[in-house]
Amino acid sequence: MQYLALKSQFGMQTYIVIGTFTAFRESCDIFLDIIHKYSSVHWSRNIKIMLDNWLSPSETFKDSPQTSFEIWELGHVCERYTEESGMPEIHSGDLVLIGLDTTEADRVRNKLYRMARPGESFRVLDLGNARKAEGIFNAPIMQEMLAAGATPLFIGREDERCLAQYYGYHRSEFLTNLVLIDDRLRFQARDTPSERRYLDHIFDLTPVQLYHLAILGYQTHYNDPAGLEYLHQHHFEFYRLGHIKEYINECEPVIRDADAVVFQLSALKASDAHAQEPLGSSGLTSEEACQLTRFAGMADKVTSFGIYGYYSERDPSAQCADTISQMLWYFIEGFAHRKHDFPVSTEGMTQFIVHLESGAPQLVFWKSERSGRWWLELPKNSQVEGRHQYLSCTYDDYLKACKQLLPDRLIEAYKRFV
Repeated sequence: MQYLALKSQFGMQTYIVIGTFTAFRESCDIFLDIIHKYSSVHWSRNIKIMLDNWLSPSETFKDSPQTSFEIWELGHVCERYTEESGMPEIHSGDLVLIGLDTTEADRVRNKLYRMARPGESFRVLDLGNARKAEGIFNAPIMQEMLAAGATPLFIGREDERCLAQYYGYHRSEFLTNLVLIDDRLRFQARDTPSERRYLDHIFDLTPVQLYHLAILGYQTHYNDPAGLEYLHQHHFEFYRLGHIKEYINECEPVIRDADAVVFQLSALKASDAHAQEPLGSSGLTSEEACQLTRFAGMADKVTSFGIYGYYSERDPSAQCADTISQMLWYFIEGFAHRKHDFPVSTEGMTQFIVHLESGAPQLVFWKSERSGRWWLELPKNSQVEGRHQYLSCTYDDYLKACKQLLPDRLIEAYKRFV
């Protein structure tokens, strides 16, 4: 087989093939490989140019090369966006640290870089900080992360910074399951003149891309009962702080179903995170917060995570920055232990069928042989993406179903899905 190579106006090699049909088929493979490589390089170059317009390198450890860190430290392997090296290549499966507020994010970096790297099967990138600290303005950053298949970790100041995280899904027409860890319901449930909060903006977006919402750790004494009623009417999930502290493992399947996880620092008690606003004497401990963030890291569906509500001027000792860095570390550690067994197919899954005496349709449970985790298969719905057809659950949910007892979470899921 012979080739005549010509240069195209785009700098690509153009091949003219002389030979048999077999040679022609081989040449097709070569053409496809060339096109794929060119497209990948071209797309990668475009995303780097775009992100360069939205992000600027962090000044933290600016004069400290990777080799200045201990070989076991995260800073030794984290690939950073710098003025000298430019924006690093972004690939599917990467973890990407992004600051939405420079001062707050840089203080957390000072702690996080000195912690151990929890895994070696993936890359950790640091793309610096947003050039403009405004929620909606930074939504394209999230869009590009979704397009690249990377998982961003956001650090922000005001609670409304999380809008950039959610708007990225909405603008990508991504039907989204959102989990909030917060002590307050940040929306107005009554028709009275009052300040609009970030959930008001999310609820008002059209077309509706919010498939489901779960709020973990709310404190009843801070919230309007009308807000809880609104959540109930829409079949959303909400769990009180006391319930989470007593049954924290029940949060795992809730978080495992999420696409995006937003963690407001005010969900922690002030003694564990004093750089929040307003200060609260009750809340999660830092250990409980780290357990929840590890659940998020392990969840195959979770494609973004953010921590918001950190006010660095209230943290002169950087103790709160250390708490946040630990939370991020446990997300990364969970990410390193992902099982990749989300049931996009039934391969490697065992089916369990429960017949209900009431005459209702049978329940179909699936258990992963790889991780031992459980899912409930929901009825098919043409208006809902297939990945939402499987509801994360537990072995205990299956045992209750065998006794003809359906947990409220499964009942509400059926109402929401059907």
